[in-house]
Amino acid sequence: VALTPRVGGLFGSLLIGFLIARHGSAVAYLAVAVGYLASAAAMFPARANGRSSAADAGSVRADVFDFLTTIRRDRVLLQLMSLTALAEVLGFSHQALLPSLARDVLRVGPGGLGVMTAARQVGGLAGIALTSRLGAARSFGPLFLGALIAFGASLVALGFAPSFAVVLLILVGANALGAATDVLAQTLIQLAVPSGLRGRAGGAWVVSIGMAPLGQFQIGALASLFGVSAALGVNGLALMAVGAAAALLVPRLRKL
Repeated sequence: VALTPRVGGLFGSLLIGFLIARHGSAVAYLAVAVGYLASAAAMFPARANGRSSAADAGSVRADVFDFLTTIRRDRVLLQLMSLTALAEVLGFSHQALLPSLARDVLRVGPGGLGVMTAARQVGGLAGIALTSRLGAARSFGPLFLGALIAFGASLVALGFAPSFAVVLLILVGANALGAATDVLAQTLIQLAVPSGLRGRAGGAWVVSIGMAPLGQFQIGALASLFGVSAALGVNGLALMAVGAAAALLVPRLRKL
């Protein structure tokens, strides 16, 4: 499931960049709308299999209460949720600056932005592929913290990249690390709770990644005040500090 959006994004980025450069934004938006309509039409023949899954007899209110009780008793889950949210706010928010980076810093235009976005998708695919090869590794916690710190370092490097080619390479690496932190965060959140609460833990991960708009607002404000490079550098350093602090102050994460 995590792979398919990135595969679509890879080819879609190149296509939309080409359409904007050649025919303008209106044609690009029309192409996006046609794609959504085609996706919706493809779902019309789908039918439910008629089998109902075994549902938990408890109420939604009881489920929420149980999950909050779990967070209160096991603080590592709350810490993982917080780290995931901070990765979204400080790390993945760099995507909001790519248009400005392409137009104002690199001056490569819509076609260049499409290539940059495609490089981001390539990195995401690489990160998921590499993470999937970990199998039943017994050190997900240190891997997560290491990827988080490296993700921050890659954003600092992105802010000071000297050329378009270097930016593309860094985008591949940064988004490979971002995808790895994403997958590892989901894995650790699932491992941190009893099996009966794993569905709710998945919901906790969704809540955490829902903090992304805050990061887009924050990095946009920084860029408007101090420039794109400074905004990327500040967020990257902050993410590195978060990862290092978690490694030092939350020893249980290193044991997961």
